[in-house]
Amino acid sequence: MSPFRQAFFILLATLVFLLTASYWSSDPEIHWIVATTGMGFYLWLNTFIFFFIRKKQLQYFVLSVILFVAISALLAYLAQYLSGLLLSKLYVYRTLMAAIGIFYFVATAITFATKSLMQAFGVEEH
Repeated sequence: MSPFRQAFFILLATLVFLLTASYWSSDPEIHWIVATTGMGFYLWLNTFIFFFIRKKQLQYFVLSVILFVAISALLAYLAQYLSGLLLSKLYVYRTLMAAIGIFYFVATAITFATKSLMQAFGVEEH
């Protein structure tokens, strides 16, 4: 599954929940909860699939990072727009988004480094 397909799947699912969140919850922060959950799901799915990519790893890595930044920005904008709550006023969600971003880059870098070392030492992936 390419990073584009992953991003499309995550965005579509997250958008459905973002656009309907006001109907099934009265919590004013529900849009931020959904947006950060979408970011976390992309993080998990992308890193997991990346470990099994055998060809064009650098292209996958770069494209994944670009799409993560784009998804994060889009979801933050939509959550802010739909909820009316500014991210600058929400310490918890600012911190959570920063933690998700840091974890994404660390997890992706570790996966990339592990795969590179496996190739350098000639370890076969099964």
